[in-house]
Order: sequence, then structure tokens, then C-alpha cells
Amino acid sequence: MGLNRYSHHLHNPDGSYVDEIALTCRIPVSEALSALTMLELKGLVRQFSGKRFAPK
Repeated sequence: MGLNRYSHHLHNPDGSYVDEIALTCRIPVSEALSALTMLELKGLVRQFSGKRFAPK
């Protein structure tokens, strides 16, 4: 899976909801959450409350 494929959808510094990211990428929420978690572990994104993600 190309994780960077998803990172360009994280434009909002206040965070984007995982369901919005999934909709934009046209993928299941579970796949988006998995990819975003991997990006978080790599230090590329941060997670806020409510499953919002933003670039670091």
C-alpha cells in the first residue's frame, strides 16, 4: 500500500475526519484508518480527538 497516496488529502492543519479522507480517496474507512495509523507511526501525521488527522 502506498501510504503517501493518502497524505496529500491532509490539508487542514486542524485535522480532517477519517471518513472525509476515505470519501475523498474513494476507499473504505477501515483502509483509510489503517493507512493513517501507519503514517502516524512514521511520524508523518498526528491524530486529534474524534479521529481527525493532520500533517505534522
